[in-house]
Amino acid sequence: MPIQDKSPYYGNPKFKEFNNSLSDFTPQQIRLVKNRGISIPKIPSDSIGLVYGLQLQKDILGNKIKSKPSLGAIEVE
Repeated sequence: MPIQDKSPYYGNPKFKEFNNSLSDFTPQQIRLVKNRGISIPKIPSDSIGLVYGLQLQKDILGNKIKSKPSLGAIEVE
């Protein structure tokens, strides 16, 4: 049973030139990703999985996530 998104979202984030650094994956197309992520709360009946949900305070680079998260691992301003 394949899972398919009913409203897929496409676009080119225009990452920086790749130099083996996490910051190279910072999207340059801010409008494409800013506030486009979703919050995933704790699943009430899940005792071993996402105990704390995925409502993170910081992104992979340590940037504070202020409201609705950006799409991807890096929060953009």
